Amino acid sequence: MTIRSDRDHGQRYRPRMSCLKKVEAIVVQMQDPSTGVKGSDQKLNVTTIPNAIAGQDIVAWIAKHMSMDNDEAGSFGTMLVAYGYIYPLQDHKKLVLKADNSLYRFQTPYFWPVQKWKAEDMDYAIYLAKRNIRKKGSLDAYEQEEYNKLHKWLNNKWDFIVMQAKEQYHAGKARVKADRVVFDCQERAFWIVNRPPRNTHSAMDYGMDRHVDPNIEEVTDSIQCLYYVSAGLLSHLQLVQNSVARVQDGSQNRDHITPILASFHWLPKKTVDYYRRINIYTQQAIMRSRVKSSVSLGAMVKYMTTFNNHDPLLVPCLPSNPWQTDDDTYWVLNTPDVEVPTKMRVERWSFSFYELLNDPRGRADFKIFLKKEFSGENLAFWEAAEELKWGAAASMSEKASQIFKTFLAPGAPRWINIDGRTMGLTVKGLEHPHRDVLDAAQTHIFMLMKKDTFYRYLKSPVYKDIQKKALSPAPHNFSDAQLEQNMRNRRPSLSPIITYQKEQEEKAKAAAAAGPVDIKKLMANKLDRK
Repeated sequence: MTIRSDRDHGQRYRPRMSCLKKVEAIVVQMQDPSTGVKGSDQKLNVTTIPNAIAGQDIVAWIAKHMSMDNDEAGSFGTMLVAYGYIYPLQDHKKLVLKADNSLYRFQTPYFWPVQKWKAEDMDYAIYLAKRNIRKKGSLDAYEQEEYNKLHKWLNNKWDFIVMQAKEQYHAGKARVKADRVVFDCQERAFWIVNRPPRNTHSAMDYGMDRHVDPNIEEVTDSIQCLYYVSAGLLSHLQLVQNSVARVQDGSQNRDHITPILASFHWLPKKTVDYYRRINIYTQQAIMRSRVKSSVSLGAMVKYMTTFNNHDPLLVPCLPSNPWQTDDDTYWVLNTPDVEVPTKMRVERWSFSFYELLNDPRGRADFKIFLKKEFSGENLAFWEAAEELKWGAAASMSEKASQIFKTFLAPGAPRWINIDGRTMGLTVKGLEHPHRDVLDAAQTHIFMLMKKDTFYRYLKSPVYKDIQKKALSPAPHNFSDAQLEQNMRNRRPSLSPIITYQKEQEEKAKAAAAAGPVDIKKLMANKLDRK
């Protein structure tokens, strides 16, 4: 099994291949014996390296043959080093071209990017194991990290990897010292390009996978055809118009226009189905609702004015921002099940019915109002529909059956009042339940509560009472010493698992309290106790 790293995208068709082929042609010119960059034997420590070239000679050749200044030539040479066409013999970690006496060599064409030679994890593990043997365990920090990671991932193949590394190491020792140094530099440069250290730029990083090869003839023909349609259609139509005019004048024979009309064989044929789809699209476009720009801008201004004081980017949160002051009073005052909410939170409930239902504390207060009006089944049905829509798929059939028995069946304990057409569609859909089977009934109940019950709630004593009790916290003015003390007293937050368990327990208690009461069972329990 090959374990891909975060840099190996496994791209089928690399989008830079056409660009790299042009770079390849330039590198081939640079290696020409007569007109290319002149190489010579150079001393590296105590070893003579054949065909080594200086960085300044590469920059001079690029500037001369490509008609550019030295800065641009240096940038282009650095690109060649970053892609692995040229590799350094001295400083391997920096893939840049230095315009001085630093020594470089041309990489073997087998390792060029155009060959699409994948840098597999198995090969990289063999290379690291070989370096570990040669260096006696003194690898670089990032190489040691990759070595440990590959040792863990490829544990079942590690004996084979070590065996291959030892064989390559012993085969390398049998070479001439100059060839051995060149091969080591060449191999290390390849892996620096394909597996660079972390937090460094890699020229071999590519984007998303392309499943269409841009080099095949079919795609090229399609692009040419598209260009022909966009750029040449008007000229062809003009040619046909002129030919038809000549035929009508009698100056040209009718046979001359036949080849011109035959050139339009690739155009789509206008059938009855084609015009039918055009008519349907036009009708839908006409029926689409449109709003004047003045009305749209007015609604946007009204929305911004309403929510201006509740925007955390425009108005500081009270009493203080816990991320800045390490004081969690703001979070304590705004917990979902807080007993007494803040004035800003209660004010937000009056903006829209969606804001009221979106806040758990507001929904609980609205539920108290509905119980007093004996219409709590509407909100209970809306919550049950939300739970069916966003709940687990395994319990979908069970929840749908429970909703039908509780809210929709004839004589249901919490029967909801919806029109007959919506009731019929919903009951029929519950025979084969899915997530959106209750959308029509849920929308009907939502609009019923929004247009009638919501506005009566805002005028009711329940909402006015919660407005009077709402808190208005004073802003905190911490000094630097207090902020430092708050930072020292910082406590770890509760585990999300504990918070989730508490929420589930509260939901279960609320569901048990809001559920229908079985009078027969209650009277039987009382008689048993007597």
